[in-house]
Amino acid sequence: MEPLSEKSADSGVGQEIVKNLALLEGEDEYLMELATKLAQPVQVQSQSSETTSMDLSDSLVEELAQRLEKMQPSAQPSVAQPAQPTVAQPVPQPAELPPEPEVDLHVKMHEMISSMDETVQELYTRISDLEKLRAPQEFTEYCVFEPPPGYQELERYWIHKPFVWAAILYSPERNERMYYLVEPALTVGEKTALEILYQNLLERITYDPRIKDRDRLLEAKVNEILREYGIVMTKKSIQKLLYYLKRNYIGYGRIDGLIRDPNIEDISCDGWNVPIFVYSRKYQSLRTNIIFTDQNELDLFVIRLVERAGKQITLAKPTVDAALPEGYRLQATLGSEVTTRGSSFSIRKFAEEPFTPIDLLAYGTFSSEMLAYLWLATENKKNIMVIGGTASGKTSTLNALSMFIWPDAKIVSIEDTRELALYQENWIPSVTRPAPGDRAIDMYDLLRQALRQRPEVIIVGEVRGKEALTLFQAMSTGHTCYGTMHAGSIQEMVHRLEGEPINVPHHMLAALDIVCLQLLTYFRDQRVRRNQSVVEIVGIDPATGALRTNRVFERNPLTDEFERVGESHVLREIAKERGWSALELEQELTRRRQVLEYLHRNNIRRLNEVASVFRQYYYEPEKVMEQIASGKLRV
Repeated sequence: MEPLSEKSADSGVGQEIVKNLALLEGEDEYLMELATKLAQPVQVQSQSSETTSMDLSDSLVEELAQRLEKMQPSAQPSVAQPAQPTVAQPVPQPAELPPEPEVDLHVKMHEMISSMDETVQELYTRISDLEKLRAPQEFTEYCVFEPPPGYQELERYWIHKPFVWAAILYSPERNERMYYLVEPALTVGEKTALEILYQNLLERITYDPRIKDRDRLLEAKVNEILREYGIVMTKKSIQKLLYYLKRNYIGYGRIDGLIRDPNIEDISCDGWNVPIFVYSRKYQSLRTNIIFTDQNELDLFVIRLVERAGKQITLAKPTVDAALPEGYRLQATLGSEVTTRGSSFSIRKFAEEPFTPIDLLAYGTFSSEMLAYLWLATENKKNIMVIGGTASGKTSTLNALSMFIWPDAKIVSIEDTRELALYQENWIPSVTRPAPGDRAIDMYDLLRQALRQRPEVIIVGEVRGKEALTLFQAMSTGHTCYGTMHAGSIQEMVHRLEGEPINVPHHMLAALDIVCLQLLTYFRDQRVRRNQSVVEIVGIDPATGALRTNRVFERNPLTDEFERVGESHVLREIAKERGWSALELEQELTRRRQVLEYLHRNNIRRLNEVASVFRQYYYEPEKVMEQIASGKLRV
């Protein structure tokens, strides 16, 4: 076996020569052929063939070495004995290139995560499209659905799987979209059993706070009643009956699916024998397939809805503003005296998780630079008013901006209907109480009481009446105040404040520092909520008496981007109060902007998580910036 070992060594020499030869300029084809032959493995047939192969190998190596020496002596490889392959002399290497700039690993990681998020989102979209094309069998396990004549299906999605789902339909002839709520279909026997259960359940179920699993109790009572009446049903049928019992007794009856749908913002019933309309985040206003055809049924439904909100409605007082247990705003009327088409109701839904500044950034309502500016202004006790039209997102923006208030501030909020949700613990949420005569408590009464509670911050849900005068008096006496107001521009806001019934003196308007104008507008044929501009109230012009304003940020409707269009007087005041130079002020804004962008980039949007970061930054800003730089921010 020794000759075979020598041959293997020779092959190694040939391979090494081939490597060195490739580095020489003007390669010789003949030399390459020699080196290639030398590098090829040889099959050993017998002892005589081994000897022949060794002789041939020696001659090839010798000839290859001579030719290399003639071509470029400096690059001549040193050929050793067959048993000990020699490594060729190193070939001069080209000049080293300048080192590439170091890549920030955290930036690289964030780019990879963003790319993965986009890939996952694209995958979800493709899966959704595939489900729409093949109409999966699971949608028809409990439900039977056939689009109305002339309608075609655009989209379907689950609301309460596997019982309730929604289909978005479109009619080319009418140019109309429709929201179709699909619920389990009942047979005649199942409907009869459901009526029997309605008649017997109320007598057998009593309230017991010690019972934790109420669903199991309800199911046990249903099976007990069915056995007593000798009704035998499949498990699937029993599940459908349980769904309707829970929907009607625990839920919101016929509109329970609409209440559960997270894509719906508003539910409107305009009267009996009229379809219920909803406002979808994606499709805007849609007619539904739900209609109250019986006037008495609608009246009873409205009464029950108002009672669920903890109030009463009668023909003597047929209008009510209230809040449902989930925090949704309810406005209802009873009978046809006030609303001629019969009883009506409107439910404005809010997100279960309150909006945070990161949500505003994610939805494109504000830019990170604008939010950093408002963060610094809020923390330094500047008065802010959010104005805009109906459904422009004023309250959501106010709730998000309230997270910038320093953590331990004493806050008093005043609202007609409770909508705000703050993370600060030292917070008194107060609401008005409508009542006949002197028993009513309005926003003006609550604001006067709030001033006696020594608050650091006062938040008024919506300024609309004489309470505005007291609010501006509070601003003038050093209280930090925030609020919202219906107005489409700064001029409209000024006219409303100075006119009836508010009557705020003109000189008091200078106590307001910042106004954010919010709109429900269009961008590329899609309705979006955007902050159109941020304007500062500089003061009163002594010569003309006009209100002086300074526009700091403006949205470009063509590109849907926010631009800084002016220097900020508010920031200049803050820098003067804090003793900062212009460079220190800009650095502080940059740091806050980096915090917001980091939270957005890492999808940290929940109320408690964002609040935790803001609290940390208020007390230990340097520590937060170090954690962000290391990519290990603690939330």
